Amino acid sequence: MTDMEKYLNIIAFNIPWPANYGGIIDVYYKMKALHQCGVKIILHCFEYERAHSPELEAICEKVFYYKRHTGLRTNMTLLPYNVYSRKHPELIANLLKNDYPILFEGLHCCYYINDPRLHNRKKIYREANIEHDYYYHLAQAESHPIRKNFFRIEAWRFKHYQKILKHADLMIAVSTTDADYLRHQFPDKPVEFMPCFHTNNQI
Repeated sequence: MTDMEKYLNIIAFNIPWPANYGGIIDVYYKMKALHQCGVKIILHCFEYERAHSPELEAICEKVFYYKRHTGLRTNMTLLPYNVYSRKHPELIANLLKNDYPILFEGLHCCYYINDPRLHNRKKIYREANIEHDYYYHLAQAESHPIRKNFFRIEAWRFKHYQKILKHADLMIAVSTTDADYLRHQFPDKPVEFMPCFHTNNQI
């Protein structure tokens, strides 16, 4: 393994500590497993109601934090709000400072996956949800009219946005059902199934 292969950029949709909910559990324990395998992680994460974390610095070579741009103005876009609010000029600038592979943790983090400046980079997409299905079901369950409409619009935006994944070199799905869906949508792309990482490493 070369030095370059031992390094990995990871873009996380939130600060992955504490590892106490959903996709963040997978992100943190995957990072921990990679660290134990000798991978040097350069973590890029978006601040969203969480504090900076020394626990992450213990398993990463470097941790970058970026502010999410939230609010009504950020929602005025055809891109999914949850993607557009996670674009940041410092993120792309930091990615361009090295040539290491990039792991995009979920579709929320994929704003720069089609950036021409990353054309020659190894790009890996970690799927956590089929996002348009997820937001459609949120809309079905929501009774508040404003939130219900937001979820409907976000589902529509994600359904159209997912074609961006043609720029990924590898897709890693969280379930066999989702892996089959991605293989059907992107038949020319390699898709692998990898279950969620979590705190339990023994049966």
